[in-house]
Amino acid sequence: MEEMPSWRPDNVNFMVLMRRLLLAGFLIGLLPIQSLAAEARLWIVSPDRLGDLSNCSKEAERAVALGSAAARLVASDALVRWADGWFLVHGEEGSKGDPGRVLDQCFLLEVDGRAIASGAVVSRYSARLLRFPALLIWSLGQRPLEFLLTPRYPDDTLGAIPPSWRDVLPSLR
Repeated sequence: MEEMPSWRPDNVNFMVLMRRLLLAGFLIGLLPIQSLAAEARLWIVSPDRLGDLSNCSKEAERAVALGSAAARLVASDALVRWADGWFLVHGEEGSKGDPGRVLDQCFLLEVDGRAIASGAVVSRYSARLLRFPALLIWSLGQRPLEFLLTPRYPDDTLGAIPPSWRDVLPSLR
């Protein structure tokens, strides 16, 4: 009967395996933690008709999908709060970027390339009645920009959060 190879530390194969595992662990440790986390991107889209935000959800999705010139990534970093937490969206120009025009525009929030929410960007003091997602501007002149994401506006309760938001947004920070 032939003896099975030993997995004792003096076995050469065992030592080679241990070195490879140690090297793999070291290389994984060098990866930036952010590369393992979900990434959010906030698109700002000019509405087809100036001031008409009624079709923002569809307009934003269409403009981003087609790569339209009307769609641009938010330029400066932004903090987005929602009913169950908050997350940071990194802008094209970082914390120093000029936010540009965001008020009374359409938006699309993407997480890892998937559309999660789309709607209108309005002031938190707006008199508009929106029955679709809204991104309320909480602080426009400060850095970073601050928004509140709601499923509709006005929504005093912040209730009825769409399941897609609950599935994806908690993984962002």
